[in-house]
Amino acid sequence: MIPVPNNQPQAVLSFVRQKEQDKVFVVLNFSGQKQSVSFLHEIQLGDYKELFSGEVKTIEAATTVDIEPFGYRIYVKV
Repeated sequence: MIPVPNNQPQAVLSFVRQKEQDKVFVVLNFSGQKQSVSFLHEIQLGDYKELFSGEVKTIEAATTVDIEPFGYRIYVKV
């Protein structure tokens, strides 16, 4: 697990798991409020598919992720 620092560290945990060409980017909101999260490193950059919705998303340096209270996003590299 490689931490991905974000702008809401008191409420949101974000990290990457990577092995060879496989990569997963996870964002977890541990607060009771909606969070708009931006990220401070670049290890998470790339093209992903959101695990449950199937939405394809490119994570860039300026990308923000909106997460509902106690929600999460799991992105799998495509």
